[in-house]
Amino acid sequence: MVLVTVLLLTLTPEERQSFGQLAAKQDQDGDLSTAPSCPFLSTLIPTVRCNKTSGVGSIRKFQQSPNSSAAPAASDKIVTVCPTRFLQPIAAGKTVFSWIAEKMLDIPGAIVVKETPFLRKVLDTRR
Repeated sequence: MVLVTVLLLTLTPEERQSFGQLAAKQDQDGDLSTAPSCPFLSTLIPTVRCNKTSGVGSIRKFQQSPNSSAAPAASDKIVTVCPTRFLQPIAAGKTVFSWIAEKMLDIPGAIVVKETPFLRKVLDTRR
């Protein structure tokens, strides 16, 4: 199963049910082995699976419409909540990272380097 960026409103009830059951199962047992491929992280590591339960990459504010159904809030934008979404190509095939490197750091052609094993969290040993 390959997950593409989809809006909740475009899913059929069956698809919503399937994604909901998958997210609930992952949340219960913490097993991400059945997670779909991450379309953004896969740009660095082909076919890598989504590494978070629920698989939610972005959120959006909704409001109740006059006919009692939900509709995206007027002038509201989709907000990214998953850091791997920043690997998504934007204008001219560039990622947010490469855009920042060019515009703010004056570094054309920068590449993304994934976590490196020598950078580890320092544990607080004072107890």
